[in-house]
Amino acid sequence: MMKEFAGVTITHPERVIFPKTNITKLDIAQYYSQISEKLLLELIERPVSLVRSPGGLQNGKFYQKHPSEAFPKYIERITITERQGEGVYITLDAQNDLIFLSNIGVIEFHAWLSSLPDLEAPDRIVFDLDPAPDAPWSNVIDAAKYIHDELQEHKLFSCIKTSGIKGLHIVVPIKNTTWEHSKAFARGIADHLAEKYPTKFTTTIAKDKREGKVFIDYLRNSRGATNVAAFSLRTHAEATISFPFAWKDLSTDIRPYMVTMKNYEDFTIPEEWKKLYTVSQKLMD
Repeated sequence: MMKEFAGVTITHPERVIFPKTNITKLDIAQYYSQISEKLLLELIERPVSLVRSPGGLQNGKFYQKHPSEAFPKYIERITITERQGEGVYITLDAQNDLIFLSNIGVIEFHAWLSSLPDLEAPDRIVFDLDPAPDAPWSNVIDAAKYIHDELQEHKLFSCIKTSGIKGLHIVVPIKNTTWEHSKAFARGIADHLAEKYPTKFTTTIAKDKREGKVFIDYLRNSRGATNVAAFSLRTHAEATISFPFAWKDLSTDIRPYMVTMKNYEDFTIPEEWKKLYTVSQKLMD
């Protein structure tokens, strides 16, 4: 069985991708069609990596950085210098791109923190607040508040979103900087909070040293690292979505998995998130 949708043929539209919620390939294609305008703002001119689950979550998933030969020509490719030579990546700028990718089992979209034409100049910093399984959720909220306050002291505007899985992401638009500078800036804030509140936060990547703490992950600010895009689905059983919310709403009621494909229309995108695409800030030394 096939179905034409937004100019793309959806094969096996009835295939269940999220067994717990009975969400099908066609449901996912429809979601990405409806949210495409907002999601593409997160992806356009950025190298994008994908998480695919063609047979449904019950049959596993995999991460894909580079396009295969089966990708249509209308999906733009760019060549990027990597440690081991050159790699081909994709950028996405049209609704059809998203629909094609959903048809081949793409669930998640992850993007670089820099964009064309200058991939060597990051235009975002991300703090990923990742709690250990036994960490109080209130610690995640505290970390977000502390980082927000630190950024305000540096006169930096920031936004916040759910990760869709375990934690929260803080996004800071920047300009005229380097990977080394942006990562060092993020590390400085993370280290400061971990030193000030050692029982709550850590910047140690080793999982056996994170017990009861929130890992403030600044490592995503490295060249080639990615962050899941706002409005992307996640490979969570409930078909959760990484979704923005307002700083004024930050409380323990905010949960990383609270927005799903079933209820996302009940949530409003905050004005400050829309501002993210127009603000550009220089980091101070």
